[in-house]
Amino acid sequence: MPTLVRRAPWLLLLLALGGSQAQAAPVSWNVEAPGRGLALAVEQATPGAPLTYRVELGPPAARRTVLPSSPLGLRRADEEFVAGLRPGAPSRRTVNERYELVRGKRRQLVARANELVVPFTNPQGHRMEIVVRAYDEGVAFRYRFPEKDARPVWVVGEETGFRLPPEARAWLMPHDDPSKWHPAYEAAYLDDVPAGTPSPK
Repeated sequence: MPTLVRRAPWLLLLLALGGSQAQAAPVSWNVEAPGRGLALAVEQATPGAPLTYRVELGPPAARRTVLPSSPLGLRRADEEFVAGLRPGAPSRRTVNERYELVRGKRRQLVARANELVVPFTNPQGHRMEIVVRAYDEGVAFRYRFPEKDARPVWVVGEETGFRLPPEARAWLMPHDDPSKWHPAYEAAYLDDVPAGTPSPK
């Protein structure tokens, strides 16, 4: 009996640790393109952890990651939306927007996408939304502040980034130093540039 008494605290500790690990499971919010050939996921590894996103290409049964987990987040002059964010209930809708081009091969166009809006609240109680759209041709996202306030806010820093896979290749335009005639965008593009190549300027 004394042995059981000595071991009981360890049993309770293990149970407590097991419970905390179960609560810390990663959370993911996903949206697929209408044709299901492209998908974007917003993720939070643990409660309060900084947000990330990743992009996958291909049909659901054979989908591959083309943009690995990359950072999200904004810093305003008055608030930060990087760490400690608490998610709310997401919303979804189908986008079918018609628009007109002034020039181009076609004047009337239609943008079709699936949209996901995930709201977050920072530790000070202020809100930010991440609006994600998945089109058959690509993905897009933006930050939105839903609070109604006539005062302007200033974005002073951004955590958003792109973690390209090591095997990625790029098609890039060289940078022109500003002058009277530059940038003129006349320099030849660079093709098949490996990810991680230092910028020449």
